Amino acid sequence: MGRRPLLSFVSSPRRAPRAAPWLVAAAALASAGAARAGEAPPRVGATVRDGGGCEAQAGGGCRALAPGAPLDRERDFVAGERGAVLELRGGGVARLAPRARVRVSSTLDVPLGGGPPTPAPTLRFDEGAARIAVGEAVAGRTAVVVRLPRGRSAVVARGTTSLRAEGGRAFVGALEGEALVSPDGKAWCRLPEGQARRFDGDAPRGERLALLGAPAWQTSTTLTTDLHAKRSPLRLAWSGAPGASGYELVVRRKGEGAPALVKRLPEGAGSVAIGDLPAGAYVATLWPLDAAQLEGRASRPLELRVVGVELPAGAAANREGLIRLGPRQEVRLRYADGLEASPGVSAPFGPAPAAVGLDDRGPKLVRLRAPGGADVSELLIARRALRAEVEVGPRTATWPSVPLDVRVRLVDQDGTPAPDDTLATPLVTLGLRPVAARWERVGNELRASLDPEPLAGPSVVRVEVLDERGALAGRNFVEIVPDKAAGGGRLATRAAP
Repeated sequence: MGRRPLLSFVSSPRRAPRAAPWLVAAAALASAGAARAGEAPPRVGATVRDGGGCEAQAGGGCRALAPGAPLDRERDFVAGERGAVLELRGGGVARLAPRARVRVSSTLDVPLGGGPPTPAPTLRFDEGAARIAVGEAVAGRTAVVVRLPRGRSAVVARGTTSLRAEGGRAFVGALEGEALVSPDGKAWCRLPEGQARRFDGDAPRGERLALLGAPAWQTSTTLTTDLHAKRSPLRLAWSGAPGASGYELVVRRKGEGAPALVKRLPEGAGSVAIGDLPAGAYVATLWPLDAAQLEGRASRPLELRVVGVELPAGAAANREGLIRLGPRQEVRLRYADGLEASPGVSAPFGPAPAAVGLDDRGPKLVRLRAPGGADVSELLIARRALRAEVEVGPRTATWPSVPLDVRVRLVDQDGTPAPDDTLATPLVTLGLRPVAARWERVGNELRASLDPEPLAGPSVVRVEVLDERGALAGRNFVEIVPDKAAGGGRLATRAAP
């Protein structure tokens, strides 16, 4: 047996039948917008679940509303630039496009399908686009009455209905589930799933339209990292919906209602690259648009993932995405939960870790994918190389009359200044004998002045710098002579290979 309709009253468009009593009451109360004298005020209410907007104030101006703010007064609400998601009293949800203007009004007690009265909040929809959803969990226990411009109305009792209002025109489309529409609040007809009604000057009673079919996703790149997103963006591809004049791509973070990204795409578009999403787990939905910009049936939700790559202090990544780490450092991965990782080209996949470091075996390739998926994103991690640029002078120094100054600049393999806390050990020798030096640390530089001492003959001062592991990072030397030698000192500035 099929599911019993929640909306039991249906009128033929060729006749003007007597309206069902609950619909007459709904239209009257929605038009009045206030309680009868001597009765309790009508119940109104909604909550901004996601996004935000502006609520008009009685004395003029507006009040900004953020997620969690109540809409418990009959005042106009305009959705913000990200749109807004309103949770209506009773469990219905209104997803408003950016700058859509609505007013949440009375909650009516209406009988659905001959059952006991059901609370149905009234939503006056003045301008913009919206989707009204009544989920299966609350269907039969709530509905949403929508008042459209010029006396048109709709009732959403189950599923999702698309609305658009601009000027004197209105569009109502049953994306899924059940709805009723009326051009005047008196003559009502059922709007079957997949059908729409257009109301304007040419069709004041409502022109019947068939909603466009859903586009189908094709092979797409659905996984990347925020480190590589510009170079290797998410790339979505689909087969078009016949008759579509364009598409609207909506990307939302998982668990959120307001979109993180909305793109309008032209007719004939079959793919799009997305390289500007921050790290997170997302769901993409594609809606076909007809010539009147009424949306058709949506694609299935497509899960997207942008893994966050957090580098520790001093680590760096070049333009090709190669990550350089210092000793005992790790790369932390965000939004990698539920993914699989492989520590090499031929290594098996396992649960993705929260952090990845290096061992003594050299560079590491980390591959990420959805469980069992073919779409792979790669991270190449290598040890950060420390170089020491050593300067010793002046060139004409003679001992014991002229001291030597030593300046060591610590940089990485690309010449970028090393972090201020990079560990390095400078060693100074005079001939073969170690010489003590008083070193001063200034950022990524080490500085010292060597006190001269009497020399029996020409000698060499060498400066070598070792990294944290004891490997040579850089060196230089100068040949000096005693003051009595003719011609003074001679300085060589040959750097370490």
